[in-house]
Amino acid sequence: MEAGTVTVTAYVKATRTVVHDVALTLELSAALASDPNLVRRHIEDLNPGALSAACTDETVDRVTDVALLHVSSIDVVTDGVNRDAD
Repeated sequence: MEAGTVTVTAYVKATRTVVHDVALTLELSAALASDPNLVRRHIEDLNPGALSAACTDETVDRVTDVALLHVSSIDVVTDGVNRDAD
């Protein structure tokens, strides 16, 4: 391949970790509420939808990382012609 600049488009799947600062208000029995370990276990066992609903754009604390999951395909354009590289 000759030297120079080539345009490459990579189609990828990536994940981003977002940390939310959320305050959950829960209705618990007095017995459960009296033991912080039981409360913690109750929160850990919550339906993921409950936490998902609490995580909004307003509760974003920070983005911690981005990770590449998969490179689906790569297109290389040379001389105006798209050449599938994968």
